[in-house]
Amino acid sequence: MEKIEIDIDSSAPIIIETGEYAKLADGSIIVKQGDTAVLVTAVMGENLVEGIDFIPLSVDYREQASAWGKIPGGFIKREGKPTDREVLVSRLIDRSIRPLFPEGFFYDIVITALTLSADEKYDPDILSIIGASAALHISKIPFDGPIAGIRIARINGEFYINPTYEERQKADLDLVVVCSKDAIVMVEGGGKEVEEKAITEALYLALKKCQPLIEAQETLRKHIGVSKKEIHPLDLPEEIKNSLKEFCYEKIIRTLEISDKRLRKEFLDKILEEFITTLENQNIN
Repeated sequence: MEKIEIDIDSSAPIIIETGEYAKLADGSIIVKQGDTAVLVTAVMGENLVEGIDFIPLSVDYREQASAWGKIPGGFIKREGKPTDREVLVSRLIDRSIRPLFPEGFFYDIVITALTLSADEKYDPDILSIIGASAALHISKIPFDGPIAGIRIARINGEFYINPTYEERQKADLDLVVVCSKDAIVMVEGGGKEVEEKAITEALYLALKKCQPLIEAQETLRKHIGVSKKEIHPLDLPEEIKNSLKEFCYEKIIRTLEISDKRLRKEFLDKILEEFITTLENQNIN
């Protein structure tokens, strides 16, 4: 089992472990802070999905009631459909990792984050983001990472890294920031009429505090990482690229100025159909 402990100036260190659970997954990571622990797995399909132009990525974050030491009440004594919070955290993870897959990568990817335990102090959502990145980074799945996420809050004029639930109640700024080695990837949060300078300071501090988590994932990959799957993206001939630009560029620019979403989509589909028809006529001639 590989285990790395990272101190990010929070009241409890973050621990990243792998090698004990979900060994059949392409990547499997447990991330802990305090008594909160999350198991995150990453699995990639074996076959290329044809006929799509997007990454078929699914993220499923679940908080079992047992992780909080509870039993579901009411008539149904078992877990049900994802709660609103579980859906929102799934989207949080999705937005952080989706832009970092290579262009032309059309393999099914499933990220599953399961809260094993929760201590009423540290939120599992941040740990799930770190776990998703680490699971992808050590696996064969192509991924332009690693990334790391932290929660940063301002309380009485001071910034706290991964504050507890109780501390967050006193904050006038509460942000979730996801960073790569060189840049900020995703930001979500809110504040109570906070000045712009404070937000800027928080973002720069978050970028700095994420670096030890990124370095830990790099170390983990050096120890146990496997070779990445080679991807051969579709390379269009220069003639088609030039024709595409000449025929579609100006039309697309004008179409994007249409405010009505449905009408805009209709016009974009029409441009594509006209371009395909033009190519077919050129081949016939």
